[in-house]
Amino acid sequence: MSAKRIIKQIAIKNNVTTSEVRAELKKAMAISMMSQSPAAKEFWKQLLHGNKNPSVEDFLQLCIEKAKTAINGNSV
Repeated sequence: MSAKRIIKQIAIKNNVTTSEVRAELKKAMAISMMSQSPAAKEFWKQLLHGNKNPSVEDFLQLCIEKAKTAINGNSV
């Protein structure tokens, strides 16, 4: 499933626009990136590989790829 489709489904399910979903996801990403938690820092380090400002779609696509890898028994 594509990131754009996920955003659209979230918007439909919550009766909001895709722009509102993107804005809320961007806020959540920013809050998480500022976390001092070692687990959060490691998550972002592994996920982003140096990309400090990913788009919401890029972030979701990376999460999708990480989940697929985990499901297939390979750690990321």
